[in-house]
Amino acid sequence: PQINLQPIGETFAQAQDWVTLALGATALAGDDNSIAIDPSSLPEDTSYEVEEVFDFTLSGLAVGASYELVLPLSQVIPEDAVYRKLTDNVWVDFVEDANNAVHSATVSVNCPDANSDLWEAGLVPGGNCLKLTIQDGSSNDTDGLENGTVEDPSGIAVVKATPTPTPTPTPTTPSS
Repeated sequence: PQINLQPIGETFAQAQDWVTLALGATALAGDDNSIAIDPSSLPEDTSYEVEEVFDFTLSGLAVGASYELVLPLSQVIPEDAVYRKLTDNVWVDFVEDANNAVHSATVSVNCPDANSDLWEAGLVPGGNCLKLTIQDGSSNDTDGLENGTVEDPSGIAVVKATPTPTPTPTPTTPSS
């Protein structure tokens, strides 16, 4: 097996060549040997409905380097989606900067290579491929250490729907 590939549904997630892509702790505890995990296996996000979650570890690059990971999605990116990161059992927004980014692509078969021109910045509605760039030691690296390893439970989410209050019926008085 190639060290930079891991199963995700019927296909594979792919990191850069020479990078080791492994299942994260929650994914390892699951039964399906995939970096895609059931959102209910993680703490609830109070503000967002987390729809598709990934749990993985990347290693093999220099300390402080940025890793790239291509993830085929099981569902298309919804309107108004955001990328959320689980840190210390609390969901927060993925921080994008010069060394950390989220890209998406829409393809009919396989996700494009990480360096393809098909990637668009952000979460494009209807996209079915995701590319994450995560810097070792950044706020997007769960262990928070510059140690050559990135740990990352994270996922695509949408704002939770606010329940519509049921109107209280107005009592009617019988007419005379």
